[in-house]
Amino acid sequence: MHKKIPLLLLATVTLLSACNNKIVDEAEKVESQKKEQEYMQEELEAKQLEILEENEITIDEVLEDIDKEKETKKTLEIEKVEEKEEFHDGEEFAQYVASVLFDYFTGEISAEDYYNFVTKHGSLKHVKDLDTDMKDLMVKSFADIQKFFLEQDLAINKYKVSELTLDEAGIYGYFYRTLITEEGTELNYVTTIVNEGQNWKYESDVLSHGYKENTKEEG
Repeated sequence: MHKKIPLLLLATVTLLSACNNKIVDEAEKVESQKKEQEYMQEELEAKQLEILEENEITIDEVLEDIDKEKETKKTLEIEKVEEKEEFHDGEEFAQYVASVLFDYFTGEISAEDYYNFVTKHGSLKHVKDLDTDMKDLMVKSFADIQKFFLEQDLAINKYKVSELTLDEAGIYGYFYRTLITEEGTELNYVTTIVNEGQNWKYESDVLSHGYKENTKEEG
């Protein structure tokens, strides 16, 4: 004759079964919410990219026009900006980017540090073109670029940055940065940043003809 299952054991089994079902339901709910959030994030990024690409045409045209003739821009005092999770101020971010690029070009930071900067503060488009699944290869590529630059033995010891200029929509901004050698030789770049969801991101940095420095004092 089968023994009766004690009521306490039966109640425990029933409770565990109910808890297990609840856990499964909660897990499925969390997974569903996670997938929904991922989908919404992908949709948001797709829409952002579409808007950014439309405005990028405008900023590219501006940069193409100014490349034909040097702009007159104000040179700013160099500010050392501490690392942040997010940057909401474009001028502060421009100073931060200029500092990071200077340190990368002069070997003050490693190629991996620069990779981390790009993956954290790079724009959607910039990161999209970066294969984060092959970190080691990307770090090596950045290291090779850095090594090549350092082998030129340019003796760069300081830099300067221009004021930030925004497009009409306030989405894209650009500024000039100039690397200066001990002998006074200048290497000029124009750097582009972009506002994504109230956060400023690093977009591009290319050689340029530089700018004419506005030496007039504001009165």
